[in-house]
Amino acid sequence: MSKFDEMCSTFAGEYNTFIDYRQRCWEHLAFIVKGFSDYCDIPIGSFRVVPPDEPKDENKNAVPLAAQFSNADGLWHIGLVITLAETPKHVFPRLHLMSEIALGKRDGKVVVKYGWADSPREIDLGDEVQCRAFYDGIVERIKVCLVKRPQDLIGKTTDKTPVGFKV
Repeated sequence: MSKFDEMCSTFAGEYNTFIDYRQRCWEHLAFIVKGFSDYCDIPIGSFRVVPPDEPKDENKNAVPLAAQFSNADGLWHIGLVITLAETPKHVFPRLHLMSEIALGKRDGKVVVKYGWADSPREIDLGDEVQCRAFYDGIVERIKVCLVKRPQDLIGKTTDKTPVGFKV
C-alpha cells in the first residue's frame, strides 16, 4: 500500500466515523425538538427549526438541514423559532423568538447546551425527568428574554446575562 493509499484509507475511515456521528446527533436533535414541541404543546405553525445563523430561511425547517456543526465546541447547533402571541387565539400581536440549542456525543454519552455561552452537560434522552428539565430550561430562558423592558436597558452598555437568543 502506498503512502497515498494510506492517507486515503485514513480519510475514508474518519469520514465514515464523522457521518455516523452526524447521523446519531441529528436523530437525538430530532428527538429533543419533537419532545420540546410536544412538552410545551406548541401549535402547528408556531414552531420551526432553523440554522442558528439564518432564522429567516423558511426552507430550512428540518433538523438535518438546519443543524450546523461547530469546530469550536464539536457540537451540532440549531435554532428553535417560537412564535408567541396573545392567548387564547394566538393571532396578534406576534413575537418570533429564536433559542439556540446544541448537541453532541462525548465518551458515548449525549451532551446538550443552551446557546454558545452555556457549558455542555450530559443528558440521558431515555430519562423523561432529565428531558423535561432541559425543556424547562429553554422555557425559562425565553421567559427571561421576554421580561427585559426597553426602559430597563437605559444607560447600560452591555447585558452580562447571556441567554442564548438572537432576538
